[in-house]
Amino acid sequence: MLKPIINHQKKLNEIYKKIDFLRENFDFENYEAFFSELVDNAKELKNELEYHFNLQINAITHKKAKKFVLENMLVRDILFRMLDFIIQKAKQNSTDAFLKLDDFDEIYKAYLKKEKGLFKQNLKSVLNDDEIEEIAKEYKYPFYIKAEPHTDLAMKKSHLSSAKGVITLSPNIADNIAMISSVRLFENELGRIPYYIMSIADKSVDVEKLLKLGANEVINPNKLMAKRATAIAKDHKIKNLLEEFLYSRDTNLNLEEFRVPKKSLILFKK
Repeated sequence: MLKPIINHQKKLNEIYKKIDFLRENFDFENYEAFFSELVDNAKELKNELEYHFNLQINAITHKKAKKFVLENMLVRDILFRMLDFIIQKAKQNSTDAFLKLDDFDEIYKAYLKKEKGLFKQNLKSVLNDDEIEEIAKEYKYPFYIKAEPHTDLAMKKSHLSSAKGVITLSPNIADNIAMISSVRLFENELGRIPYYIMSIADKSVDVEKLLKLGANEVINPNKLMAKRATAIAKDHKIKNLLEEFLYSRDTNLNLEEFRVPKKSLILFKK
């Protein structure tokens, strides 16, 4: 059900890479060729996006799941309007076409990321057992439980009483709070050795909150990355940190580019 939708993202990204290449290598002396190519690529991307969203409409037929598809249609309309503007300005050989790409880039990439994560989670929350089983087979989940994670039913079905610890990694801080609180209450009822609970949070305030509620360890991905980079930078054997990230095969870190839109409020801020 979801596999064709996720797989089609590759096709979208192939087209978008062409557009991104034009933006990065724009030649003012030969601008007409660049604008002409941009028009063709933007039209192709719009057609593929239309096909992509139609995949959702046709593949997801569950009544309760339809509301999540309708929410995505709002994003589709925004992306379409942006592409129409880009095509129009590119036909006029206006650099506004490339400037609009900054806004398009932000929404487009955020949506694809949501589609792989939150959208999939939303669908799981309303799907029936047969559809959940289909997803489990597709992504090779060894086990799955159809229940809210912080309920007694889920804890009993997962044999939590015999576990040594719990890892809760929801992107929603409220879910992690509910899970940690429920596990500690379950632990008291059993009168057993305390569980080792690990969680995750993006903000320092949330990290402290989860620790106070009973988590043994809370990982902050941003802080973890900063510590890892600092540890590498302090190594006296390393002369060039950038080269270490780019060319070294001994590190688990990958360097990725993050584009800040020209109208972003974080520009020129530390």
